Amino acid sequence: SVDAQELAASRARSVELQARVEQLVEENVQLQREKSDAVAASRRFQGLQAQVEDMTLANARLRQSAAETSQAGLSASAREDQMRRSIESLMQENVELRRSATVGAIPSVA
Repeated sequence: SVDAQELAASRARSVELQARVEQLVEENVQLQREKSDAVAASRRFQGLQAQVEDMTLANARLRQSAAETSQAGLSASAREDQMRRSIESLMQENVELRRSATVGAIPSVA
């Protein structure tokens, strides 16, 4: 009778421990997913940060070009042409940046 009670208590503890192990395994899986999501988000952020830096440099080049064009005292038509070429060049760079960012992008997790 005492042995039967001890055996029943031991089995109950075993069941409890098994349930706890399964819970911990599930928590571990969830934490691994969250870590993976955080790594992906970090990579996306780094990509966006690089794009911002590239656009900042492109903006500085455009401002420098505008300043040089203005200082050269070119006619209004020549300044327009220069600005148009600068804008077209920046737009092309932007398209290429977007394309490279899309190719290297990590899909977002819903």
